[in-house]
Amino acid sequence: MRLIPDRLRSRFEAAVASTSFPLLLTVIAVLIAAACSFLIYPEVAGSLNNRITTDRYDELALGLLHNGTLSFYPDTQPTVLRAPLYPILLAALFALGQQLIPFSVQLFQALLHGVTCLLAYQIAKRLAGTARAPLAALLCAVHPYLLWYTGRMVIESVSVFVFTLIVYCVVRLSSRPTPLHAVWTGLAIAAGVLCKSTYLPFIVAIPLLLLISHPRRIPLPHVAIALSLSLVAIAPWIIRNHAVSGQWGIVQALTGYNFYVGDRFAERYPGSPFSYAVIIARTDFTKMDEGLPEDIQKAGGARREVLQDEWLLSRSIERYQREPGFLIAKVAANALMFWTLGSTPLVSLLTMALQLPLLFFFVRAAARQMKNKGLLCTDCIPVWLIILYFGIHLPVYALARFSVVFIPTMVAYAFLPRPISDRRR
Repeated sequence: MRLIPDRLRSRFEAAVASTSFPLLLTVIAVLIAAACSFLIYPEVAGSLNNRITTDRYDELALGLLHNGTLSFYPDTQPTVLRAPLYPILLAALFALGQQLIPFSVQLFQALLHGVTCLLAYQIAKRLAGTARAPLAALLCAVHPYLLWYTGRMVIESVSVFVFTLIVYCVVRLSSRPTPLHAVWTGLAIAAGVLCKSTYLPFIVAIPLLLLISHPRRIPLPHVAIALSLSLVAIAPWIIRNHAVSGQWGIVQALTGYNFYVGDRFAERYPGSPFSYAVIIARTDFTKMDEGLPEDIQKAGGARREVLQDEWLLSRSIERYQREPGFLIAKVAANALMFWTLGSTPLVSLLTMALQLPLLFFFVRAAARQMKNKGLLCTDCIPVWLIILYFGIHLPVYALARFSVVFIPTMVAYAFLPRPISDRRR
């Protein structure tokens, strides 16, 4: 006996197939995000003492506006400690009038949330089918962890959008290889790199996965377009960073700092497994300068940032060589922190309640997909991107907020239908 009559089922499918339905989903997502940012977030954030968290991105935006370069305003010295995408977007919003802050930022991020849900719909439509795609998009639209970041002046909303955009472009290029789709894929990869240096490995990994995927390998010319365009798009930023620091190949000189912070978190995690605010309070970050060579101390501006970052990285590597057991313990701790560690015990518990069940359903669906279609099937490329992004954090530094970028993609995979052969067992 059918639970849904054929007439209602056909009407639903017709409505979903209409061109206006994805637009309706996007509008709903934007309205939900705006309501949460303007009405709910101020109340919740006020009680959590979290309302003015900006990670200094507001200073970077003001530096762009007033100094004409990426700098921590009012300091006029150029910095290479951040990638430029989010500061540029904030600077454009600040230019509309600082009296509109934070509302213009929250509205922009609500719009970005809507587009992200639209991308999740398109990904789920290609992977799970038209009937399941609206459910995936609606779940993203109301997902509390996604909505939490739309109200804050931090990079997560943009990073969620960029990761989902990369996945969408890869899925579309895999299903229909064309030069134009290759162009969009290259631009999406570049946007990721200019958002966070964590996306740097995607420049090589995505072209490689596209070349070895099956049953359809993407033609080499299309892969070459994506690869070359991503490199060309980030080249101006690399050149700029060389001009201000004297070092080539710098997107974001924060690797050594993140290793240092990650080491401190790994040391203190057993004593505070549910609150990184406690770990931060117990860490004296001024000790980063202890033993700093004199030539680095005398260097100024971006040059010092690069040299100190390299020095911090070398100190961490030397420790791992002396204490390989610590590195193993750090990797294990980061694997847990990536999915569970929030600022307070309450936030950590809520994060685990949201992320761990989704992780379970995603892993189950991804494993089933790999079993039935092969480890290197085109539908599995986004799974490998998630594994890569997750793996990059393990030896470095991890918090639960870093896992938020996966949510739309994981939701789309969680709605994958079981193969008929599995259903008959």
